[in-house]
Parts: sequence; structure tokens; C-alpha cells
Amino acid sequence: MKPRLQVMKFGGTSIGDASCIARTAQIIANAAKENGCVAVVSAMSGVANRLIEAAKNAQAGDTAEPAAVVDALRKQHEAALTSLIRHEEERARIRQRLEEVLAEGRRLCEGTALLRELTPSTLDAISSLGERLSAPLVAATVRELGLPSEAIEATELIVTDAFHGGAEPQMELTRSKSQARLRPLLEKGIAPVVTGFIGATAEGKLTTLGRGGSDYSATILGAAIDADEVSAHVVIARKFLPFSVPLKLWLTCITANLGSPDRCVNGRAPSSLRAWNKRFTFPLVCHPPPVQSSQN
Repeated sequence: MKPRLQVMKFGGTSIGDASCIARTAQIIANAAKENGCVAVVSAMSGVANRLIEAAKNAQAGDTAEPAAVVDALRKQHEAALTSLIRHEEERARIRQRLEEVLAEGRRLCEGTALLRELTPSTLDAISSLGERLSAPLVAATVRELGLPSEAIEATELIVTDAFHGGAEPQMELTRSKSQARLRPLLEKGIAPVVTGFIGATAEGKLTTLGRGGSDYSATILGAAIDADEVSAHVVIARKFLPFSVPLKLWLTCITANLGSPDRCVNGRAPSSLRAWNKRFTFPLVCHPPPVQSSQN
């Protein structure tokens, strides 16, 4: 029998601190031991909003507040790293990767403050830092449990148009890149941990997928690699609640939610739709148009 393949999405509350990351890693490891599993992770809880606020402060010429945000993120992720990873050699390797991302964030904020201009592409780059910090932490924690895991930035997988702040995927290119990058890992028993929310143009320019972007990432990747199931894991009252949804249900159990005019980006209405697994009352956000196109 062909092993089932699932994409598991973990939001910010699922990786909000070291204890949550540890539980998330255990869920990923357990799933990967039974079937193929790709994890999609958001930024740690609250990080995305702090990054956007830092970008806006930089646009106003403020350098101190964005620098303070970067330092706070360093401390937050270092605390989780120290708690989760036992061996100093592995901690040093992950720490170097985190420092590279944080240094990029500092440079972007300093450049924005100098020019007093926040372009959509720069805002994308700054707001994406949280996912790029969390994925290495989660993958390293999975490895601590004895399961091979690799953090992957979705810029390697999801090809989009150049609409910053709400990019749409180019599914044929995305399918090709995702299959080529993820399938060999899955065949070797390696659990990929992918950054949610982000993609890149065909030329390699980073983009973001807009509000609910990590859910969008999960459904895009689920379609691209022919997953059997997409699941969203949320934390309510400190308890993990998985909502497992066969991929076809993401296509059929939907109602339109075009949003109010103030949610439009540069006059472009968001393409997100809400999907409900009818066994639950909690809505799961997905973007079915690109998924539909891959099923044709």
C-alpha cells in the first residue's frame, strides 16, 4: 500500500515558546514515522506584528525601535534554542543561521530608516523574517527526537507572481520545484519543515502570500506534491487541536469571504476563502484557486 502523504501546518501559537515547539516537534516526528510528512510553520506567536511595526517605525526614520525589536527577537529565539537543543555544536550551527536572518533584518530596517521609504518588496522581506527564524528551530527540535529533518525556505518551492503583499502562486512551476526538492527528502525519511507565508518570483525575489499566508502555503504545497491530507494544528487553552482535512475537502467545503474594502491591498481584493471541515466549528483558511488548477 502506498504510504499516505500529509502536509501539517502549525501556526504561531503552536510554536509560541520552547514547550510548544517541543510538542510540535513530537507531533511531526510521530506523523513522519508512520507516513510522509511535510510541516509548514508560521513565525513564533506575535513576531509578525512586531516586525511589521518595526518596518513602519523605520519608515518614519526611527532606528532605535527596530533595533530593539531585532534584539528582542534574538533573545526570544536564543532562549528557545538553549532550551530545546542539547549539544553546543548543533546550537552553534542553528545560532549562526538565526544570526544571518537577524542581521538581514537589521540591514533592511536601517536602509528603510535612511531612505524613509518602505517599499512593498522591503516590507515583504522584513515581515518574512519570523518564519525564517522559526523553521530552523523546529527542524532542529525534530532532529533532537532522532528523526532526520531539514528546514527549507519556501522561496525554494513556491513560485509566485510579483505582487508583493499578496502574491499568487504559479502552480506549474511550484509543482515542479516542490516535487524536485521535497520528494527526495521524503523518500529518505527526512521530514521537511517549510517556512509558511512566503514564496519567490521566478527570478528569485522574495514575496509574501498575504493574510493567512501560512494556511495558503500548506494548501499550495499539498496540491503541488499530491498530498492526501492537509491538517492545521492550533492551540486552544494550551491544548493542541489538530483539524485534519482531506485535500479534496479544501476544494469542496468552501464559502466565499472576499473581505471588506479596507482589507484590499492596493485595490486588489484578497483571494482567500474560508474552508470548514464540517465536523468542527473552527474555520480553516485556504486559497483554493491554485489548488483547483493543479487538479485539472
